Amino acid sequence: MEDLDLAQRWQESFLQALRPLENSSILKEAAAAGNLGDWTRALTKLVVQSSESMGWEAAALGHPCQALPVSRNEYLSLDVMAFDSPGSGKNRKGGRWRFAVAAMELENSRSDDVVAYSLWKTLCARADLRVVFCYRQSDIEGASLVRHLQEDVVGSMNLEERIGLKGKTLVAVGIKERLAAFPYGYFKWWRLDPRSGTFGIM
Repeated sequence: MEDLDLAQRWQESFLQALRPLENSSILKEAAAAGNLGDWTRALTKLVVQSSESMGWEAAALGHPCQALPVSRNEYLSLDVMAFDSPGSGKNRKGGRWRFAVAAMELENSRSDDVVAYSLWKTLCARADLRVVFCYRQSDIEGASLVRHLQEDVVGSMNLEERIGLKGKTLVAVGIKERLAAFPYGYFKWWRLDPRSGTFGIM
């Protein structure tokens, strides 16, 4: 995976975590039943596992993190934040107050504006990778949501602001009607192109 960028490497790590049935069965059952509380809890576990397999330290609800001098389950009200190990990546100087390598939101709301808020939050974070997970019933609903995020959130930024964004931004939509293709085909992935201000399918 050395020739892949950070977003692609993390996505591959996430899909590897998703593959074993013992890891992903709860997520699949929750998605099928529309039980979004269980969906979020199962997804949190998978996102933390995939982040740790990248060599990162992850903070999330139920997963306290010791990366910073103040230990928390969540930082900055973001669902998952991940940090490079001491002395690696962005933390080569070994400082106590590291900046996050990844900031992620796991949003189960059916409201497009609530998902837009989650994207806005991650765009406000200083991180190399930003990911927003969300849930929709169909491909049509998923595409409509991503259009809304593109027009309403990204569209609020001018070119200079978009170009100034550091890192990669992904949106992953879990789509119920794609459950037959679980695990790899369940999530539909979009990636932000800061220059055009558009999301393209990965």
